[in-house]
Amino acid sequence: MTPFFVGVTGHRVLGANSIAQARGDVQAQIRRLQGLLRATPIVVLSALAEGADRLVAQVALECDCVLWAVLPTSVENYLEDFESEASREEFHRLLAKSARTINASLLCGRGEDARERPQIYVDLAHQVCRMSHLVIALWDGACEEKPGGTSQVVRKFLTGEFPGAGESVIGCPDFGPVIHIKVSREDARVDSTGPIWLTPRPGGPGRLALPEQFTAIKDFESSLTCLAAFNARLGAQGLHPAQAAEQLLPVAYDWRADGLLSQWLGWFSAAEKVNARAAYERLRNLCAVVLLFVVFTLATLAYGGLVTRAWPLLVGIFALGTAAAVYAWHRVHDIDELWVGSRAFAEFLRVGIVLRTAGCEQRVHHVASEEGVFSTDWVGIAVRAIDILASVQPATGGAASEPRSVIDFWCKQQQDYFFDGANKIAHHARLARKYGLLSAACIGFALLVYLLTWLIDVGASGAKREQVAFVTAWSMYIYWGLLSLAAVVASISQIIGHAQHELDYQFALVKFRIATRHLGVASGLVAPQLAAQLGRAALREVVLWLKVHRARPLRLPF
Repeated sequence: MTPFFVGVTGHRVLGANSIAQARGDVQAQIRRLQGLLRATPIVVLSALAEGADRLVAQVALECDCVLWAVLPTSVENYLEDFESEASREEFHRLLAKSARTINASLLCGRGEDARERPQIYVDLAHQVCRMSHLVIALWDGACEEKPGGTSQVVRKFLTGEFPGAGESVIGCPDFGPVIHIKVSREDARVDSTGPIWLTPRPGGPGRLALPEQFTAIKDFESSLTCLAAFNARLGAQGLHPAQAAEQLLPVAYDWRADGLLSQWLGWFSAAEKVNARAAYERLRNLCAVVLLFVVFTLATLAYGGLVTRAWPLLVGIFALGTAAAVYAWHRVHDIDELWVGSRAFAEFLRVGIVLRTAGCEQRVHHVASEEGVFSTDWVGIAVRAIDILASVQPATGGAASEPRSVIDFWCKQQQDYFFDGANKIAHHARLARKYGLLSAACIGFALLVYLLTWLIDVGASGAKREQVAFVTAWSMYIYWGLLSLAAVVASISQIIGHAQHELDYQFALVKFRIATRHLGVASGLVAPQLAAQLGRAALREVVLWLKVHRARPLRLPF
């Protein structure tokens, strides 16, 4: 299941009166996150320094979170910053309980045993920002310019102004909320109203801010709830990496040698199943709502002109109420969001797997942020977790041939994309035409009925007016019923979006054919660059698909 990463920053020296209160506040906030993120592993990133780092690490372990030690340099070098033997022993105890130890200097390219202070602490601050979805700050609130200090971490994370936050000047950088727990560095009483969630301000002061729905804390919490629902379904499916490897990688590739790749392949297989289940539930609910609304429409049309009793109104009210109940269930369980989100996550994993096996270091979540899926969106949180894991675990697998074999396999697979034994482009084109023809046929029959009604009414004599009125009442009932059915069919076609699917796959097909042609003449040295360009193009189409279908949720046809 995709983890949620919580960074830690704070003062090394905490006042005695702050410690007990801060411990309770940290525990309350972690429990709050666990309540929002059911079935989602929470990974706490701590440098294990004295004070705030160790306090949060201890509370995280007590709350059954996963602890990662993110250190500024090697363990031996870092120990020089701890003055007492007791402090060093406490550090070793927490380090032993950490699931992973990460050297920030090594990730920043300064060497495993970098000693330049304060630069290694600046690098540590940047690394915590890069790897966090949310930051807990034990901070007195004072703004200071100490390199790598708490106030700088808070400011940089809220605004996304840290190295590696984004690759594009027009894209939105990585950012996230900060939980500010006010502490004192002295023994004075702490005047605090409790933890405060600080709202992200991407781009900094004076820059264009994100729309309100992507910056408000309540919407961030909604994103966490969606992520939890997705992870719960993901975990229920079971992971089958071998099944996904057959679909995504050439047989010669040794994917089992790469632990992270095995995990991603398992996630992909589970996400595919989540998507298939959500798609079935979405279609089932759509059909139920449409059929019930058709019953409501026909019952309403029948009352008065054909049936003078009240029972058609009762049938219509019951059908309408049932349709509303189905719709409410659909909304409460976020079926639309699960469907589009699981599909997007699976496709991001597909591209991430190909890029990793092709030796390309392109970050997939940067493409998402450039196209408007921000790091506070639940899909943005999930795909950013892909890159966080990739940054701390180098690829160790290998292909029997050069990386271009992986790219070639991907291109051939995408050009001959089948679903249930049918090519996906032809499949969606056929269904789009079928819905169009069905809607047109309903309109055509309606017009024919209208014409026949007019002819009967004009040609009837006075003696037969009563019989003619009975016939024309039924014919007009059929006429309005057919028009309503035509509108419903058109609405279904728009919501399912077969025509949009066909167009998207046609665009993708062109790009993969171009890539195949270039791959045939490209050397092995440029294969990773080709994979990066093709990956970015594929991911942009995934984000476009996500945004288009988010705008087409199931609605009551009123």
